Amino acid sequence: DSTQRPDCGALATFVGVVRDNHGGRAVTSLEYTAHERIADLTIRTIEQEVLTEYGVDECRVVHRGGHLDIGEAAIVAVVRSGHRAEAFAALAEVVDRVKHRAPIWKEEHYADGTSEFVA
Repeated sequence: DSTQRPDCGALATFVGVVRDNHGGRAVTSLEYTAHERIADLTIRTIEQEVLTEYGVDECRVVHRGGHLDIGEAAIVAVVRSGHRAEAFAALAEVVDRVKHRAPIWKEEHYADGTSEFVA
């Protein structure tokens, strides 16, 4: 784990996994596409923003691309800090910012054979 910090008492993690439903429809898989270079730069920028704004010691995010099946991890975020309150707050914020700002598009594939890009 490249985020290990003996000076940090809090390790907060989030793993977003592909679920089998959305909006009342049965989902069979997802396909993530991205402008990879810009998405990576955006995520690194967001990590730095959260580090500064929340005063945490480590903040890392990995968002996967391509085809993902039900139960597979799509996004993993890790925050380390001295205490849990700022770690939890920073973790929620970094995930929200990545979802809203990174140029990553999600296409859901449904059990009826159709698919749709979703916000």
